[in-house]
Amino acid sequence: MSRHPSNVVAPFSMLVPVVGAFASWVAFDEVLDPVELLAGALVVFGVLVASRANQPRVIGLTMSAMNSNADSARNRPATT
Repeated sequence: MSRHPSNVVAPFSMLVPVVGAFASWVAFDEVLDPVELLAGALVVFGVLVASRANQPRVIGLTMSAMNSNADSARNRPATT
Protein backbone atom coordinates (compact mmCIF):
# COMPACT_ATOMS: atom_id res chain seq x y z
CA MET A 1 0.00 0.00 0.00
CA SER A 2 2.88 2.39 0.56
CA ARG A 3 4.17 1.96 -2.98
CA HIS A 4 0.84 1.99 -4.84
CA PRO A 5 -2.20 3.60 -3.17
CA SER A 6 -5.50 1.77 -3.41
CA ASN A 7 -7.16 4.53 -5.43
CA VAL A 8 -4.55 3.95 -8.16
CA VAL A 9 -4.68 0.14 -8.12
CA ALA A 10 -8.44 -0.39 -7.66
CA PRO A 11 -9.51 0.50 -11.23
CA PHE A 12 -7.31 -2.29 -12.59
CA SER A 13 -9.38 -4.89 -10.72
CA MET A 14 -12.13 -4.12 -13.24
CA LEU A 15 -9.97 -5.81 -15.88
CA VAL A 16 -10.24 -9.27 -14.26
CA PRO A 17 -13.47 -10.32 -16.07
CA VAL A 18 -12.19 -8.89 -19.37
CA VAL A 19 -8.93 -10.83 -19.12
CA GLY A 20 -10.88 -13.94 -18.11
CA ALA A 21 -13.14 -13.68 -21.16
CA PHE A 22 -10.13 -13.11 -23.43
CA ALA A 23 -8.29 -16.08 -21.89
CA SER A 24 -11.33 -18.34 -22.36
CA TRP A 25 -11.51 -17.27 -26.00
CA VAL A 26 -7.82 -18.11 -26.50
CA ALA A 27 -7.66 -21.31 -24.45
CA PHE A 28 -11.09 -22.86 -24.97
CA ASP A 29 -12.27 -21.27 -28.23
CA GLU A 30 -15.12 -19.58 -26.35
CA VAL A 31 -17.43 -17.53 -28.55
CA LEU A 32 -17.91 -13.95 -27.33
CA ASP A 33 -21.05 -12.03 -28.26
CA PRO A 34 -20.68 -8.54 -29.77
CA VAL A 35 -22.25 -7.11 -26.60
CA GLU A 36 -19.54 -8.80 -24.51
CA LEU A 37 -16.82 -7.42 -26.78
CA LEU A 38 -18.32 -3.93 -26.57
CA ALA A 39 -18.64 -4.15 -22.79
CA GLY A 40 -15.02 -5.33 -22.51
CA ALA A 41 -13.83 -2.44 -24.66
CA LEU A 42 -15.84 -0.03 -22.50
CA VAL A 43 -14.25 -1.43 -19.33
CA VAL A 44 -10.74 -1.12 -20.79
CA PHE A 45 -11.49 2.45 -21.87
CA GLY A 46 -12.81 3.29 -18.40
CA VAL A 47 -9.71 1.89 -16.72
CA LEU A 48 -7.50 3.91 -19.05
CA VAL A 49 -9.42 7.09 -18.29
CA ALA A 50 -9.34 6.42 -14.54
CA SER A 51 -5.62 5.65 -14.52
CA ARG A 52 -4.82 8.79 -16.51
CA ALA A 53 -6.85 10.90 -14.07
CA ASN A 54 -4.52 9.86 -11.21
CA GLN A 55 -1.33 11.03 -12.93
CA PRO A 56 0.11 14.42 -12.03
CA ARG A 57 0.00 16.92 -14.86
CA VAL A 58 2.99 19.05 -15.79
CA ILE A 59 2.16 21.86 -18.18
CA GLY A 60 4.87 22.92 -20.59
CA LEU A 61 7.63 20.65 -19.30
CA THR A 62 8.22 16.94 -19.38
CA MET A 63 9.45 15.19 -16.28
CA SER A 64 12.90 14.66 -17.85
CA ALA A 65 13.16 18.40 -18.53
CA MET A 66 12.22 19.15 -14.94
CA ASN A 67 14.82 16.69 -13.65
CA SER A 68 17.56 18.11 -15.85
CA ASN A 69 16.73 21.65 -14.65
CA ALA A 70 16.86 20.50 -11.04
CA ASP A 71 20.19 18.71 -11.63
CA SER A 72 21.72 21.77 -13.24
CA ALA A 73 20.55 23.94 -10.32
CA ARG A 74 22.18 21.52 -7.87
CA ASN A 75 25.47 21.50 -9.76
CA ARG A 76 25.65 25.28 -10.00
CA PRO A 77 27.91 26.98 -7.43
CA ALA A 78 26.07 28.96 -4.80
CA THR A 79 26.26 32.71 -5.07
CA THR A 80 25.90 34.97 -2.09
